[in-house]
Amino acid sequence: MDVCIVAEGEWPAKTGGLSTWTNHVLGALRELEVGVVTVPSSSDLRYAVPSHVVVHRGFAGPLPRAKRYLASGLEAAEFVAAQAPAAQLVYVEHGDLVREVRSLGATEGGVYVPPFARDRAARDAADRRRRMVRHASMVVGVTRRTCRRALREGARAVCHVPNAVPPSLRAQRSKAIGFVGRCTRGKGIDRFLRLAERVDLPAMVTGLDLEASARLRPARVRWNLDAVDPWADCPGVIVMPSRLEASPFVALEAEARGIPVLLSDVADLDESALIQRRAWSLQGWAADAMRLALCPDVGSGAAHERWHRFETQWRGIAGGRQA
Repeated sequence: MDVCIVAEGEWPAKTGGLSTWTNHVLGALRELEVGVVTVPSSSDLRYAVPSHVVVHRGFAGPLPRAKRYLASGLEAAEFVAAQAPAAQLVYVEHGDLVREVRSLGATEGGVYVPPFARDRAARDAADRRRRMVRHASMVVGVTRRTCRRALREGARAVCHVPNAVPPSLRAQRSKAIGFVGRCTRGKGIDRFLRLAERVDLPAMVTGLDLEASARLRPARVRWNLDAVDPWADCPGVIVMPSRLEASPFVALEAEARGIPVLLSDVADLDESALIQRRAWSLQGWAADAMRLALCPDVGSGAAHERWHRFETQWRGIAGGRQA
């Protein structure tokens, strides 16, 4: 096959950021023969498998033969490195595992690390990442921070390919504020609930992984957990007060539907007519959320431009060329 994607995130059985990335890269590589080594844990698949893709279930067996391997995440890259030449390995880094462990006590994928083990886990992750950055033929970072760090750590080649989603039909927005994503402290669900008390508009949460801090569900917030389609309801603004973020798909999916986004400044994502980044402040965010929820529809070509760049770059990388 032309390229094999070794993916964390359990695509096509589960949703989430890493599965979303896999699905969109497969869309960009629709003219190539692609294999995906993944770990579907359910026969009830959340994504359709395209005709140009073969899914190889499980990490236990040897890698299928391919001209190039795209390893999504550190563990996937280590799995490939043990079996394939370094010249064929592209290491894709989605965030900063070291910051995730130290700041939140959990990985971006939600793996909990107890307090007594965090320093050691962070040091171990930093050492493993540094070795992989130097070993792989190329490091692809979805954030500029990742790319700068990879260059400092001695990467042979670095390419910045920010996340993107295919443009969608514009949605009919309601006059409400909304939260979409994992209901965790790292994603700022507690901040959103405080904001909902301040804003004189309906509030809705469409989420996963409800943390204890959110289990006392305020009556004035409408909850929709484990939704099949998180975009069935379209609020006037998506509010993302995250404490740690990389290049979030939720913001891009909202932008593609014409929904304004109020995004924490910790995210490494370019602003647009619809995406606005702010440092967290309850009072300031309340005013901004009200303004954006009630603003008229704003046309934006940013989603089309992002997706075109995403497709072009990934086709070049999968074909053995630096985009």
